[in-house]
Amino acid sequence: MSALSVLHQGLLFLHVITFAMTLAAVLREDLRLVTTQRIDASRLRHTARAVSLGLSALWASGLMLVAIDVAASAGPWWPSAKLQAKLIVVGVLTVNGWALHAWVFPRLWGAAVRIDRSWWPAAVLGAISSASWGTASFIGVARVVSPWWSLAGFMALYGTVLAVCVALAWATLRAPRGEVLRHSM
Repeated sequence: MSALSVLHQGLLFLHVITFAMTLAAVLREDLRLVTTQRIDASRLRHTARAVSLGLSALWASGLMLVAIDVAASAGPWWPSAKLQAKLIVVGVLTVNGWALHAWVFPRLWGAAVRIDRSWWPAAVLGAISSASWGTASFIGVARVVSPWWSLAGFMALYGTVLAVCVALAWATLRAPRGEVLRHSM
């Protein structure tokens, strides 16, 4: 076993553990918001920082894994449809995360927030986040099916998941609620 193989395996392990921890933080905060209808601004800020750091570490470890694959390839190298799809989905996830941090989270850190139809951009961004994390998860473990899937196939899956998540978010917002999310102490 070469040193490059050992390095690759170690980076892959780091990448998977970082992914699991970051996804768990996202899901935990989403679940808390949905089930308690309360915003703990301090906790949300902490989670937002942790997710930002996790996503940065995922980009770093992922790009290092790609670099090792390129260095180890004997001939001309071109990324697989799986890798291309993962880069697109994670790129969307990253831009979407920036939008959440720049626009949605500051609104949630303010006073009590009334959730109504005016929140549709935030709901769409949340749906994109969920769809992107879910699709990135699938692509990451798609070793068995990836040889038979094209980039178009992966993108069709992503588009379908996005459409379903956005439709669910929109339907949830349209439900007669008008609750006020309160900040917990």
